[in-house]
Amino acid sequence: MLALRPMGLFAKRLLGTCALLACTGALASCHVLGDEGEWLGERIGAEAQAMRRAGDTLRVIAYEPVAGVHHRYSVALGRSTWVPMPPTPFSNGALTVIVAGGRSGSTTYHERYVAVPRSLHAEREGVATQLVLRRQGDTIQVVQLR
Repeated sequence: MLALRPMGLFAKRLLGTCALLACTGALASCHVLGDEGEWLGERIGAEAQAMRRAGDTLRVIAYEPVAGVHHRYSVALGRSTWVPMPPTPFSNGALTVIVAGGRSGSTTYHERYVAVPRSLHAEREGVATQLVLRRQGDTIQVVQLR
């Protein structure tokens, strides 16, 4: 018969660390941490990187708030330049998402990947917002919200 020994201090710490990492990964993947502005900014960045790798000239992203499109929401992007190595004092084009009954928020994270040649704003309820990304030379721009 195999005798069970009590866990040592190292084993307890290892088990606790593994559990913490698993919980953190689960929370991050289901959008418990952060806000709508951060999530959309990260999505824009990922799509812009994919565009660069693929050599695409046009891409459309469909965005829906995590809380769902049945809530009234707005997306606003201020005019900004592409800043691949932030921070810069010239950055003033925040991305703001406001969701009734959701986790509204703002970010400038997208500026690492895209430019916004003119301010854009869309208010929606019941439908996704489409963000149109277009390559202009080496720069990828968010040119339209529809």
